[in-house]
Amino acid sequence: MLLIYRLTKPELDKCREECNFTPDEAAYFEARSKQKSHIEISLKNNWCERKTSDIARHTKEKIQKILKM
Repeated sequence: MLLIYRLTKPELDKCREECNFTPDEAAYFEARSKQKSHIEISLKNNWCERKTSDIARHTKEKIQKILKM
């Protein structure tokens, strides 16, 4: 299971550069890298839980392609 907050700084930087995140995915990625929960992310960005889950799935798929996890 991919835990974004457990990635190293070089891995985080590589993801930022190479994943081509949408603005929502980038917001999710940055929040999760700081160990924010899905609920905190949803509230901060005014997203429903479903949208947060969808963004999480898309973000993690991109990270896994780049990091070959």
